Amino acid sequence: SVKHISAYMLKVEEGTPYHTYRNSLNLPDEDTVCEMYLHTVRRLRERGYGQYEVSNFCLHGYESRHNLRYWHCEEYLGIGPSAHSFLNGRRFYFERDFNSFITDPTPIPDGEGGREDEYIMLCLRLNEGLSDKKYYERFGKHIDRKVFQRAEDFEKMGLLTIENDTIRLNEEGFLLSNT
Repeated sequence: SVKHISAYMLKVEEGTPYHTYRNSLNLPDEDTVCEMYLHTVRRLRERGYGQYEVSNFCLHGYESRHNLRYWHCEEYLGIGPSAHSFLNGRRFYFERDFNSFITDPTPIPDGEGGREDEYIMLCLRLNEGLSDKKYYERFGKHIDRKVFQRAEDFEKMGLLTIENDTIRLNEEGFLLSNT
């Protein structure tokens, strides 16, 4: 009866306890992680879950509106310790410490957001992909043809499709999307 599943691949980040103990942990190698991801995608699809983002799957109509705001590069407001926000083209966050948030809830600037390169990257995380039509509606210009020319190389490698001026990564392409 679960309507939505987020299935993330573990990334061991510097500065975390996992990173400190990474050599003593029994973690799968990169090839095994990729196989596990592809297996998960296929098993969830067999059970009726559509993949709408690299790591998010749901039954029809149960996409997370919250998550889609991130991936569509739309504004959102986070309130509380460690909360991040994106408003009026600017990103900001609050300190992680609860007491600091209570005594001095001053947002910390985190740079611009919503630029063309960020929009492209975020759209490519989505199963719907990067649409030239939506890009034009947002930025008032078409996606640079160089982007489509470069995408053609990846299409030949079987990592994405280009259809109706939309670039869409497939399962194997999602594995390389961070790169």
